[in-house]
Amino acid sequence: MKNSSKHAVEVLCDGGDKYGFGHIRRSYTLARVLEEKKYPVKFTVVSETGKNFMPDFGEPNLEPVIQIFDLPYEIEFWVEQAKKKNILSVALDYFGDACPDSTISIYEHRLPPPVGLRFVGLEYAIIRGEILQHIPAPVGDSIVVMIGGSDLNGMGEAVAMFLSRAGKSVNLVEGPAIAKVYSTNMPNVNVFCKPKDLEAMMSQSEWAVTNGGGSMMEMMSLGKAVHVVPQTNDELFLAQTILKEGALLGVGFDSMHVPSSEKILTVGQRARELVDGRGVERIVSLIENMKHESI
Repeated sequence: MKNSSKHAVEVLCDGGDKYGFGHIRRSYTLARVLEEKKYPVKFTVVSETGKNFMPDFGEPNLEPVIQIFDLPYEIEFWVEQAKKKNILSVALDYFGDACPDSTISIYEHRLPPPVGLRFVGLEYAIIRGEILQHIPAPVGDSIVVMIGGSDLNGMGEAVAMFLSRAGKSVNLVEGPAIAKVYSTNMPNVNVFCKPKDLEAMMSQSEWAVTNGGGSMMEMMSLGKAVHVVPQTNDELFLAQTILKEGALLGVGFDSMHVPSSEKILTVGQRARELVDGRGVERIVSLIENMKHESI
């Protein structure tokens, strides 16, 4: 039996070996906050692979009045279906030719950007509550290396070995969909698979090496200096944009080096200025405004 509510929201997302799990993870964060704010929520992971990595959550029989699309591929089908049902549509980081009612992005992948109502900026970065609990974060003495949920280009071990040879202590985090497990025989490198204290490990690091996705944003929100090893062209473009703002240590494996203490401090401070952890709050506010305008 279908349940209906004038406040009901459905969050549709997906991920997997090919796409990583950043979309699912941030969508889950957004859905939980919406629920905390008393919105009835339906949380839909589209693929079976993606569902395997998420707990059951939300009200599966809910009839939404707003749909939020956070999919790593074309959303035109879902947007058209929403229009036919008079459901308001919100897309996260979408740059295709569909026309949702609004789009919220941390940066524009296409210039000029697609038509339609768009809200753009790093202030919309979605940061998990488990990360925000560790702010302010201390400066530790180890380097966290985490190259996405699947480390698409197999760079984790190479980064860890580079830092190990430079005399640094490294915590290398294995993503849930990695194709080849990391070696545990690297000196000065501790390998972790799904560590329960991951957020604490991140917050207690000196600095970090990540891909250019959600882990980068989370580290920035903690005020950590990050060197980015992008997995995709989109990650490369975003990282280069943030680098120009003085909020990253560097971009790409070839430019990796051990930074000075002063550099770590100043870059971390600038990163925290750009990603303040209030992205979910701002997105929920935009959704609230959409709901009122549609009544």
